[in-house]
Amino acid sequence: MRSADSRGNRLLGLVAAQVLGVFNDNAWKQIIILLAMGQAATEGEGQEGTAVAQIVLMIPLLIVSAPAGMLADRLSKRTVLIAMKAVEVVIMLLAVAVL
Repeated sequence: MRSADSRGNRLLGLVAAQVLGVFNDNAWKQIIILLAMGQAATEGEGQEGTAVAQIVLMIPLLIVSAPAGMLADRLSKRTVLIAMKAVEVVIMLLAVAVL
């Protein structure tokens, strides 16, 4: 039988991963949107760039969510979470290099 402390520690790790993931996603989206608006010559171009950036940043979420959910049903959720966070780190490093 597991103690309450070990469950709490695992839950704390999950919550920390969620918080950092949400912060990362929102910070990256804001940086891209601000850069798109800064590069625009007119307000309309800035709004268009913002819309395109939001769509482009939503595509990976749509592509990865379903397979990750299916894997989480078949494998350990911890393993899937760690693997997806590793993939997220690689994608963010590539995105920073492109930026």
